[in-house]
Amino acid sequence: MPRPKKHAEPRKVVKSPALSLTTSDIPALIKSAGISAFAVFATMMITQLGNVDFGQYTPLVTGVLALLGGFINQYIKETTK
Repeated sequence: MPRPKKHAEPRKVVKSPALSLTTSDIPALIKSAGISAFAVFATMMITQLGNVDFGQYTPLVTGVLALLGGFINQYIKETTK
């Protein structure tokens, strides 16, 4: 028997006054900046490792890196909803 899917609680939207930050905005801002920084780092690493010559294993390494990038991307999408 399949388990019923658990639905996440909807996030509470806190509206800040225009052009200002409240203390409740800071954690969301830090989380977004961290995700963006990790994405930039991961993209740079995958690009640089794709340029390295691994001899006869280059196609294998390139494929594994592409899969790893896809997994990371999907993980980030699913955990930040």
